[in-house]
Amino acid sequence: MLDDLTHVIAVVKTKIEKYKSSLRQNELRTRIVLIDPILNALGWDVTDPSLVVIEYTLEKETPDYALLRSDEPLAIVEAKKLGVQLDSYQLQMQMLSYANLAGIKYALLTNGNTWKMFDVFKQAPLEERKILDVTITSQVPHDSALNFLLLWNTNLQFGSPIEPKPPIFPPVPPSDEPTNTNWTSLRDFD
Repeated sequence: MLDDLTHVIAVVKTKIEKYKSSLRQNELRTRIVLIDPILNALGWDVTDPSLVVIEYTLEKETPDYALLRSDEPLAIVEAKKLGVQLDSYQLQMQMLSYANLAGIKYALLTNGNTWKMFDVFKQAPLEERKILDVTITSQVPHDSALNFLLLWNTNLQFGSPIEPKPPIFPPVPPSDEPTNTNWTSLRDFD
């Protein structure tokens, strides 16, 4: 799964560069070319209404996606066209208020390149409620994939997703011996 996700992210990264002028003109294009492939790779099949509702209707608002568990929304996703700055306090609070009014725990805001996910009910300043902040074009695809695991269907379905941590590799002790792929050395033959 991680290899597939990494590949999709690499393709999306290429499409951002190749089609950015077109994608900056239209939210629907951004959704189809950039957002849908990422959601699909994370196990959120956007063509399956039991997993994702497109244009989810709340009382007066319509977020672009609702990610479901047993027909109940776990998260909403508000999409913007590529290039829209997502750091606007007003934009983030609008998206959080949609989720809050509907009792939805997680809210995402994305322009296809930058993805921000918030814990809606966490009692903290806005910046501390952010649990995912990925910009595809500023990271290598593997690093983006590790961060996106928070949004992975299987992880989010638990209701309290586990935040991914980068793998930790033990340090390799320095060696005075020359590098040799063979376990024997010339001294063994003396």
